[in-house]
Amino acid sequence: MLGLIDTEYGSSRKYAKLFNFQVLELTKFGPSQYYNAIESAEEAGFDYLIIDSLSHAWYAELDSVGSDVRNWAKIRPIERQLWDKIISSSCHIIATMRSKIEYDYGATEVNGKQKITSVRKIGTAPIQKEGSEYELDICGLLDDQNTLIISKSRCPEISNGIFPKPGKKFAEMIQTWLSDEVPVPSKTLIPTINVPINPVAQQPQVQELAAIASSNGHIPPKASRAVSRMGNREIKRLKMTWQVYCEILRLSSKMCKV
Repeated sequence: MLGLIDTEYGSSRKYAKLFNFQVLELTKFGPSQYYNAIESAEEAGFDYLIIDSLSHAWYAELDSVGSDVRNWAKIRPIERQLWDKIISSSCHIIATMRSKIEYDYGATEVNGKQKITSVRKIGTAPIQKEGSEYELDICGLLDDQNTLIISKSRCPEISNGIFPKPGKKFAEMIQTWLSDEVPVPSKTLIPTINVPINPVAQQPQVQELAAIASSNGHIPPKASRAVSRMGNREIKRLKMTWQVYCEILRLSSKMCKV
């Protein structure tokens, strides 16, 4: 199923005869409204979700901050929640963003004077938080000729590509890439070992303990005298710490061989 979050006051209705989708029209554009809308789409079982446009969330953030930059401390956590929801969503999300515009003027010289012959709009950056393009798997700029220029992609088939009026074939390339994903088992490369806090390490004997560790378990004479001054409880704790240290070395050595 395809869902669409519309922030353009019902503009998606103009495409209702071309595509089969369900729409949720937002009237407020704070990050929390977007978050709840995405969550509703997930609960409804949508496979794909289009957000048109995500720039409105940024406008709402700027309005909330106002002239007091200290308000960012309240807004940033809410903003982060929205981006985390987008990244971790069970839906495949396509988010459109408005673009900052600059103009490229083409000119020719006529009778010694420069005459403008053409004007071309150039998108320079999305209207969203700085670095937002790095949050997404694929990011591109669609120009006024409907040519998509890929600026960042984790899909190698379209990386740095230029696609005039991207359509079904372009979508199939991405769909194939997504279907080829192999889930990676979550494994901890470095084993977690709970090391007991050793009060001895807080005493002057810490230098002697370091000497024991560096001598591969053979206690040098100086360290031996220091240990002899310890009580049975301290020696027991020392042995426990040393056993944990050896276990870490053993597991690390085994991982290196693998």
